[in-house]
Amino acid sequence: MASLTSARWAPEFSIRNKMFPLAGFATAYRGGMAAADTSSGCVRPATSNTATLINIGQFMADVNNSATSATTLVNVQLTREIFVSWYDNATGANAIVAGTLFSNCYMQDDHTVTLSTGVGSAVAGRVWGIDASLGVLVQPIFLY
Repeated sequence: MASLTSARWAPEFSIRNKMFPLAGFATAYRGGMAAADTSSGCVRPATSNTATLINIGQFMADVNNSATSATTLVNVQLTREIFVSWYDNATGANAIVAGTLFSNCYMQDDHTVTLSTGVGSAVAGRVWGIDASLGVLVQPIFLY
């Protein structure tokens, strides 16, 4: 995509509760620690010996997904409120897909984020959602 040539409406808003895909063969219990798995883009109950898990909050409901490999949605209350904005998704091989939820994305231009980590790519932030119409929900990463 090309850089903007006019203004674009991209409000920042906060989230504290959000529906996320619960990993297949997993069961979430209300009040249990919800861990984002950066290798699969799903949430799952926290466990040891898994370096790709990040504690993001607590499950808000009991959801039994133990009988299937498919994901199902579960409500998670985040440990802290985060501020996010929607950005356009890159196209083709550089498009951000469901499996990259909770991973970093990179700046392609002033309104588009990408998976590409090419030479000189700057981090745009962490991916918290993907929508075919709205684009990619990104939490900026501040280094100060």
